[in-house]
Amino acid sequence: MVRAILRELQLRKDYVAGEEIASLYFGGGTPSLLTESELTAILDEIHRLHSVNSVAEITLEANPDDLSLAKLNELKSAGINRLSIGIQTFDEATLIFMNRSHTSAQAVECLKNCETIGFSNISTDLIFGVPPTESSFQRFEKDLNTLLTFDPAHVSLYSLTIEPKTVFGHRLTKKELKPVPDEINALQYELAIDRLTNHGYEHYEVSNFGKPGFLSAHNSSYWQRKKYLGIGPGAHSFDSMSRAFNVRNNAAYIREIAHDRLPLETEELRPLDELNEYILTGSRTKWGVDLAHIKEKWGVDLHARHEKFIGDLIDSRKAVIENGVFRLTSRGFCVADEIALHFFSVE
Repeated sequence: MVRAILRELQLRKDYVAGEEIASLYFGGGTPSLLTESELTAILDEIHRLHSVNSVAEITLEANPDDLSLAKLNELKSAGINRLSIGIQTFDEATLIFMNRSHTSAQAVECLKNCETIGFSNISTDLIFGVPPTESSFQRFEKDLNTLLTFDPAHVSLYSLTIEPKTVFGHRLTKKELKPVPDEINALQYELAIDRLTNHGYEHYEVSNFGKPGFLSAHNSSYWQRKKYLGIGPGAHSFDSMSRAFNVRNNAAYIREIAHDRLPLETEELRPLDELNEYILTGSRTKWGVDLAHIKEKWGVDLHARHEKFIGDLIDSRKAVIENGVFRLTSRGFCVADEIALHFFSVE
């Protein structure tokens, strides 16, 4: 697989030509399985083919049970300078409920090990809205309190989503599981916003909070619609005009790359798609959407077209317009996607 990844890097070296690389991200699957020598080989090839910023954010996703002291030493030696750790919860019963492979003790030990090795740029995720409803709020509040004792540089929050054709989906169909009501979810989200912002975190995207200087460069690039190159099975790429999607099957990916064929599909973006994406991603962030930019690039006067709706959002303190930029407040973030969909243009 590593040989195939190295070859794809070579085959697609012109995709982001001329761009200085500010973020490298090892995510999806289990990148923590990569050895120090494999990570080094990939990073060396990236540096050979591209101009990489000397302070680039180099992130690796991992679960707590993957990050022993020895593994953390390997990652640091290979050049990883940021870790994204799937904590989700410190509650043992909830970890079992969600079929997580790690324990609460492993989550705590992992964060302590990161401190010992000297990883200062740590992103952790927590999940809220986990059944049963009766104890959901208290468990999440306890998770927040525990996490804040470690003071990670970055926190991502996600509400439990129950999808069809999943274990939770089947349990829901059989009435073995009752989702947490939206109002309880909203209370947990508002609690997190209050605790994290009071603890020095900036709420810069619907689900993301960062200490000053530690906003995720990788995610911020995505939300600001900057170019990015995705390498490996299932990876996505974006060059500002189109999106590319690599085949997910490992064997098919390796077979095609071995013949110097790129195993991907490309989707050309129409101006309408670009506009809707700009609104969707911008609405989710502190940077908002630039009304003048929309009018200049797409010929749409968003404010005039939705004047009453925008006025209602401002009156309800869900949005503001400052220096020609429409952006949502933390209250508006609670319903960001719903607001963005109202703005979407259709043919």
